[in-house]
Amino acid sequence: MISVSLLDRMNASRPIIASLFLAALLSALLTLAGCVAPNETPTAAADLLPGSADVITGVATVEEIEINLLESFPVQVQVLVRGVLPDSCTTIGETNIERTDNTFHVTVTTVRPAVAECEDVELAFEQTIALDAKGLPAGTYDVDVNSLKSSFELSVDNAALPEPSTPAPTADQEDATSEPQPEISGAASAARNVMAKTLKVKAEDIEIVSEEQVDWPDACLGLAKPEESCLQQITPGYKVTLRHENTTHVYRTDESGEVVREESVETVEPTTPTETESPATEKTCTDRIAFVRDITVPDGTKAPPNKEFTKTWRLRNAGTCTWDTSYDVVFVEGDQMGGPDETPLLIEVPPGKTLDVSVRLTSPSKKGTYKGFWGIRNGQGEVFGLGKQGKNPFWLQIRVTKNAPAAKKPTGGSISGFTWHDLCASDSTGDARCVSSAGGAVANGVYDEGEPRIGGLEVKLGKGTCPATGLAAVIADAQGNYSFEKLATGVYCVSIDAESDYNKHILLPGAWTYPPGSNGQSTVKVVAGQTSQAISDVNFGWDYEFAP
Repeated sequence: MISVSLLDRMNASRPIIASLFLAALLSALLTLAGCVAPNETPTAAADLLPGSADVITGVATVEEIEINLLESFPVQVQVLVRGVLPDSCTTIGETNIERTDNTFHVTVTTVRPAVAECEDVELAFEQTIALDAKGLPAGTYDVDVNSLKSSFELSVDNAALPEPSTPAPTADQEDATSEPQPEISGAASAARNVMAKTLKVKAEDIEIVSEEQVDWPDACLGLAKPEESCLQQITPGYKVTLRHENTTHVYRTDESGEVVREESVETVEPTTPTETESPATEKTCTDRIAFVRDITVPDGTKAPPNKEFTKTWRLRNAGTCTWDTSYDVVFVEGDQMGGPDETPLLIEVPPGKTLDVSVRLTSPSKKGTYKGFWGIRNGQGEVFGLGKQGKNPFWLQIRVTKNAPAAKKPTGGSISGFTWHDLCASDSTGDARCVSSAGGAVANGVYDEGEPRIGGLEVKLGKGTCPATGLAAVIADAQGNYSFEKLATGVYCVSIDAESDYNKHILLPGAWTYPPGSNGQSTVKVVAGQTSQAISDVNFGWDYEFAP
């Protein structure tokens, strides 16, 4: 009886014990909650997972840099960087820019996941980097992008000209009745500053003739330079017409005036003075060059030995003399690399305008770094160049990566040549490179010094007289050079089909000028044997329909 009674008591007390346990548990939870600060946020479990944000950073492999100076004032400097990424997972990371004295140090980084399955294939990349050049003094500046170097020059201080101050009016002037002067917009002021820098005159001496609002078709204001990529978007801006003495300049700008490009220059010749008038005083002028950019073969380019190439610089006439056909491009000093001693200019270049200057060179046969210096010589025999005094030559520098191999005995005949852009100024039949034709003038079919090459074309070889194909096909290199080797004795047809799917995007519209009447075909006879024949002048000239 005692045991049963005790058991009954225990069963009766269980609800009370459970209630006490729940109360104690609730009190403990409330105590823990009070230990957490009101503004604390518990850390998410995902953030604590090991390796969730692990990435590998590196330095990008840069193969080429191109420096562009935009036609604005102050001048904007952009660096076009090209290179390769090692695999499909790697992307471009942060770009760090530091300037020490006259050197910009640019580091382009890469990032990739630490643990990822990536395709092991190199991918090309291209990136445009803006350098802060506003306010820099005139001079030469080096740019180092991941150890690949180039340079640019500012011919004048890169700071906007201050607007002329207006003296306070006198009491009589305040009382005088006059019409208010129109306010000068930022676009017109920017264009006037650019013209003042070009002509080396005061901005207030330049008359603003007109200012018209225009929607330009792209970010280059409809005035893209050769090989320049422009963002295709409508760009609101202005067309500004300015006049100084007998010269009228037309500029295009964006709304803010940060981008300014020259559209045209018109010079009205002064009238001949009468007997009663004093003749105009003859003005002296200066010769000076401003470097714009490398068009081909940037400094530091790697080249195989004995390789022919064309070096082209874009230069601006930064003086006050017009460069005419009495001016020559001349070799000054350093490594000439088979280049000509002098090359005459074929067109006139007024002050402020640009000119692409080219020389045909050959890389040396031995491994090493080679640098050649060039200048321009005026009609008085004076050689001038870059810098404030016009005394510094412009240059090119290449690196030959290996020594030329020993000459091998020929194993067969060969045919080689190149394709070039046969130039003819469409507005002047007096150009030495033009010949008269029905309705105007066409290119002369002669490879003249300075004419650019056309690279990347598909060249075909056939057995027998032209037309014939089917034996072989090659793609010309960037300088337009092609070759067919180890050919047996016989007659061959070398041809370039301008309308093929491969070539039409490069050539059309236009027409062949050399060989004359050949339609891009040339029949060649090769003699092979112990003294195999190498025919190296099977060239092709092309005149673009809409080229200058």
